[in-house]
Amino acid sequence: MDKNTIDSNDTEPKEVCLSFTGGKDSTLTLHLISAQPSEYKAKTLSLPHSFLPVTPPYLESYRSLIITRNVPYVATGDILDVCNQFMDRVVENTNVKLLRPLWERDRNELMNLIFLNNFEVLITCVNLNKINENVARKMVGNMLTRELYENIILKQNDVDACGEMGEYHIGTKDNPIYEVEFGTSGTKSAGLDPNSKKDEHRHLNQFIIHSALDIVEELQWSTNAMYLKSVDKFNEWHVSAFISAGNIKFMLLHESKNEDSIRNFFNECHESYIKILMNPFYEINSPITSIGFDTKVRYAAKRYL
Repeated sequence: MDKNTIDSNDTEPKEVCLSFTGGKDSTLTLHLISAQPSEYKAKTLSLPHSFLPVTPPYLESYRSLIITRNVPYVATGDILDVCNQFMDRVVENTNVKLLRPLWERDRNELMNLIFLNNFEVLITCVNLNKINENVARKMVGNMLTRELYENIILKQNDVDACGEMGEYHIGTKDNPIYEVEFGTSGTKSAGLDPNSKKDEHRHLNQFIIHSALDIVEELQWSTNAMYLKSVDKFNEWHVSAFISAGNIKFMLLHESKNEDSIRNFFNECHESYIKILMNPFYEINSPITSIGFDTKVRYAAKRYL
């Protein structure tokens, strides 16, 4: 362990910058830091936190952010050095130290932590150069359960059980985790029609939003922007979208087209969502039922839309 890496025996972190992608490893890192105060004493939930988007060129962006924030530690979900010591190069020649609670730990131990904490992990793609196609078909599109892990993944030769060498990648379940209806001066979300056809309009509006998902998934590969602006239009309705670093899609159906206001609305919703993720009691991709989150979203809508 080099001079820029700390373990559980070092000084407790006062402020930590977490490299968070929304994947299973960074989520587990967040859980370990926040849920085990006796080991890391970070007590994440009692600390103020900010969202710091990383943009290309990534190394320079990371370094600029941590220097600007003057944080003493950067936490990552790295298990092995698979990116040519990328994070080591980020903190090189700085006083920032890396906090890597998953580093070189036994794969079964890490996967057991994921299963015990009920993380919902969806396998989205498999590298056919590393895993047989017949086996890959049993993995892609399925949740990474203990049964799949023990009966399929562990039985493969020369495969890292956590997918560290690119054997497989995970994503999120494609289902709404939060929906809200509200009416403002120029914006409405699904179903807020004052007339007697409210239910009919609700289903139509949801259909419009879901139809726009294909466009969003195409656009996200052609831009580095999180806010995609208006991506689709149906009659007088516009669909605007925002994508988080963890590939969570924020969709808004509206009439008026004020880009700055909608961007501000999405930014506030995203910051509130990040705080939900930082709660170790929240199950990833489960419906958000927090009254506080709902109140913040409605307040942001009233303020900006």
